[in-house]
Amino acid sequence: MSKLYRNWPVHNLFGHPVSELAYWVVRPFGKSRAKQVNKWIHDSTLPVGHHDEAMIAILAAIASGVNRNLAKPDRKTADGHPAEQGE
Repeated sequence: MSKLYRNWPVHNLFGHPVSELAYWVVRPFGKSRAKQVNKWIHDSTLPVGHHDEAMIAILAAIASGVNRNLAKPDRKTADGHPAEQGE
């Protein structure tokens, strides 16, 4: 049964929109309760083993150097504009 609804297409096409709609329906009864309902609906549609897939993707991105610029602070010129490469 979990293969019917616990996969990425169902999660992205239904889990996200339904969890957002539920948030706004429950929101008048409290922000905390709305967040709980949103999280429950969202997480109940996540595929089994999604943490493993996400971790592999993160490690692959780091290994390929995609995140190499995250540690560098944004450099700005004296007038506050972003600095060009090599400035």
